[in-house]
Amino acid sequence: MAIKFLENNSIFMVNTENSTYAFCVNEDKSVTNLHWGARVDNAFDLLSVDEVREPCEWKDSDYIKRGEFNAWGGKFFDEPCLKVTFGDGVRDCKLVYEEHKISEDGLELVITLKDVYYNLYVDLYYKVYPGLDLIDKKSVIRNEEEKTVTVESAMSGSLYLPKDNYMLTVMGSAWAREYDLRREKMSYGKTVLESRTLYSNSNYSPYFAIDKGNATEEIGEVWFGTLQWAGNYKMTIEYVRNNPVRIVGGLNDFDFSYPLKKGESIDTPVFTVGYTQGGFGTASRMFHDLQKKYISPRKYAYEPLPVIYNAWAAFEFKIDAEKLLSLVDKAAYIGAELFLVDDGWFGTRDDETSGLGDWYPNKEKFPNGLTPIIEKCNKLGMKFGLWIEPEMVSPNSELYKSHPDWVFSFKTRERELSRSQLTLNIAKPEVKEYIINTFDKLLSENNIEFIKWDSNRFLSQPGWESEPIEKQRAYHYDYIKALYDIFAFINEKYPNVIIENCAQGGMRADLSLAHYCSRINRSDNQDARDMVFLHEGFTYIHRTKSAGGGAHISRASRGFGVNGRTLPIKFMAHVAMLGSLAVGFDLRSLPDEEVEEIKEYVAMHKKYRNTVQNGDMYRLVSPRNNDYAVYSFVSENKSDVVVIALGLNISFEKKIGSIQLRGLDEAMLYISEDGVRKTGKGLMNVGVPISLKGDYDCKIIHFTKAEEN
Repeated sequence: MAIKFLENNSIFMVNTENSTYAFCVNEDKSVTNLHWGARVDNAFDLLSVDEVREPCEWKDSDYIKRGEFNAWGGKFFDEPCLKVTFGDGVRDCKLVYEEHKISEDGLELVITLKDVYYNLYVDLYYKVYPGLDLIDKKSVIRNEEEKTVTVESAMSGSLYLPKDNYMLTVMGSAWAREYDLRREKMSYGKTVLESRTLYSNSNYSPYFAIDKGNATEEIGEVWFGTLQWAGNYKMTIEYVRNNPVRIVGGLNDFDFSYPLKKGESIDTPVFTVGYTQGGFGTASRMFHDLQKKYISPRKYAYEPLPVIYNAWAAFEFKIDAEKLLSLVDKAAYIGAELFLVDDGWFGTRDDETSGLGDWYPNKEKFPNGLTPIIEKCNKLGMKFGLWIEPEMVSPNSELYKSHPDWVFSFKTRERELSRSQLTLNIAKPEVKEYIINTFDKLLSENNIEFIKWDSNRFLSQPGWESEPIEKQRAYHYDYIKALYDIFAFINEKYPNVIIENCAQGGMRADLSLAHYCSRINRSDNQDARDMVFLHEGFTYIHRTKSAGGGAHISRASRGFGVNGRTLPIKFMAHVAMLGSLAVGFDLRSLPDEEVEEIKEYVAMHKKYRNTVQNGDMYRLVSPRNNDYAVYSFVSENKSDVVVIALGLNISFEKKIGSIQLRGLDEAMLYISEDGVRKTGKGLMNVGVPISLKGDYDCKIIHFTKAEEN
């Protein structure tokens, strides 16, 4: 695999092990996309520019040339990758090839485009990863004009699929119903996936997958991709006129403009895209491997995440040092490795209407600070974690009273509250510095090894009164860049601190924050039955190990969850083992036999978690089409296999039969915990029998490499 430039025909070939992304520079220096799909080794096997262009009444149009990065201007009428207004008022932009550079290892390419008249440059970045059929694309727009250039739309790049009939898979999103998989026939017209709330997953995950209607989990061509951006994004999938399918993704141009003075630039989100002939499961495992090998914070990229005890369910806001200390021993007893103090520990926080922004321990609840609790946790072998919502402020807080100008607002409008709070404008340097200093003080003065970063409202009234009007609409770009800066500060200065990305549940569960956060609040929905469905969509992008949340084994499945449903602890625990397990029951009031039961399941989780959290994941049976679900996990050397079977509502004495496993070594001999020997070939071609009965039955089947006789 490598990126290469063929000078004889001016063709760039971005090759992965099994795919090729190709484009060429034409005589007029325009850049045309030629191919994205299965691997091609020879340039003469590609279609020519004339062969890929579509019929059009404007024979000289950029439109017919499948532009690699079309700016708005001339006779181009589709979704542009770039739209600008130059300093003299001209709104037409025509980009042509200027130069390129390929890295010495052949894994990265930068192509520079330039407007034919103005000194406006666009650098197109491409990156490939050894062993993965993934490509990163992004653009950087640079102004070298004396006058300011205003960027009105900035995309990471465009993609083209061969002309055919397709199915489109997307994931809808809402509170307590994130990762809602939808697969439908692609219709004529334009499909737009976007966020306007400052949270990437508020309506749709920034994700697409396209197939020809015959792809399964393990077989079939799939073109797929995701934008690495935590804020307002836009992804447009066009299927119009006689065109091939065209996909454009990047920053949302709604309520957006970005003025660039001479020497300034703006970079777009990384658009990570891939192609496979191995179905949706292979596509997912590529994203998982990308995170494991390249993206996830290195400390916990391979190290299993600790079992968490979350004190929220026991006390909610009514916490104090004495109450928490009474729970620490019990949390340690069940095998918890991290004790998390959730909301209610700071400022004047007694309910959701107060305290946000004043990030110091409440003096009445914690007269000696957090130290006594931290010391007891550490003495019992547990880490200590803390909940914080740094982007928000309560109107009655000391911070707001001192700095009312730090929040987003419009001067002629009453400031809108949501969950009794306002949003701090962290794009302001002084606000970002305040939050960085807050974390620095908390982490340097206390042995805090886990941060649950929450953010519980969407942004409205995005006014930035201190900035000129032409700059105000840059708020959502500058905000997210500042957010990344804060996360990067924590990672760099406190690399052993685990960060959980929580935002009204999974409202920011995008790939960009996986660079900084080892754990994701998959959803505020902790109903174990719903989690079976949530986890399927979640793992289309994210590693199974990062699936966090308030507490998987908790009263949320005991009548207090979103559905008011009561489920057995056994089922809660088996679902919890799919991710980063957390317990949230009030252990002081739980019957002794249930405490012991939880303790046993925590020990079981620890036994299997290395393979579950770091192995290859296979979605063997989907709950969307069945009354049960089966996931399997295979260690890197294929010597350890964990199968988790989860019954939902099985009726009429239904027999499940044998489930064929995936990803094993055909020649390896495996043995189950009850002594049954099977070859990898047999387990994959014949399968393993699974029996589930009634409501919420579940089991784990474990195979290891057998010693040869």
